[in-house]
Amino acid sequence: MIEISIIIPVYNAGKYLYDTLESVKQQTFTEWECICINDGSKDNSVEVINRFTATDNRFRLIDQKNQGVSVARNAGLDASKGNYIAFLDQDDLMSPTALESLFVLAKKYNADLVRGRRINIPDNYQLNELNRIKPAITHRIISSLNELNFRILPRRWMYVWLCLFKKEILSDIRFYEPLKSGAEDNIFMFEVFNKISEFIQSQNIVCLHRKSLTSTTQNGLKLSHIRTIEIATNKFNELVSINTNKLSRYLYKKQMRNFFHGSVYKSLESEKFIIETQDMLKKIYPDIKHVLKLKHKIIAYFFIRNKIKTASFFKTIIII
Repeated sequence: MIEISIIIPVYNAGKYLYDTLESVKQQTFTEWECICINDGSKDNSVEVINRFTATDNRFRLIDQKNQGVSVARNAGLDASKGNYIAFLDQDDLMSPTALESLFVLAKKYNADLVRGRRINIPDNYQLNELNRIKPAITHRIISSLNELNFRILPRRWMYVWLCLFKKEILSDIRFYEPLKSGAEDNIFMFEVFNKISEFIQSQNIVCLHRKSLTSTTQNGLKLSHIRTIEIATNKFNELVSINTNKLSRYLYKKQMRNFFHGSVYKSLESEKFIIETQDMLKKIYPDIKHVLKLKHKIIAYFFIRNKIKTASFFKTIIII
């Protein structure tokens, strides 16, 4: 019986993929399927996946032309057979008890969503180091998400690879496909949190998140990131106009501030794409200024007018 479908989008991940899939194979919980979506890889990723599919029928390969992580994850969701859904990035590792710890809590509380914790690991982290991860047994129920105490939501609320989802709550939720690489998690989780009233937060470490050379979040500011923020902001504005509960407004406000702060600071820090970032902010600022703090509005005023030139000056204004 398949209880959990693990979905892994794959693009040129040959360097790390064997360890990633082996960490799935070593799970103490065994009633799973692992769907690997090859998103047009040009390296040996498919060969690595085939090594697992040839010896363990719980591994499945879906092959598609390169369309981005959102399309790949959606293909996995559409093909999934499990009662629960988990996501894993191509260069990350699952702790040995990850699925078991999340599944036990999901069944015990009939939970729509159970979250675990992560630790960051370096690029050269070895699979045999997994045995250092010790299981935790503590957890808490976080409820009344639409009331004032939703502020106890975890700081990194958008990480899908920390979560076990009841599949039925995802029936009408998919990753936003215009987002090829970045911010797709945020929108997906925004929609999830609008459908649930509570979730379980486990203290168990379920994911070892690699700071890898292939990570889309570790390789500096790119023009595509600036365009991603614009697309994601427009989608958030669309969603928040439909979903007006307190949790929606809180997450929207939090995300808009993060987008604004991150795009300005990263462009100044790298001294790249400052003009492009200014142009992007000119487009989105009228729609997000109502949720920005005064210090953000001051930054916007000077930055858009090309009066802030360095990250150090940015930090000065933030501190004021």
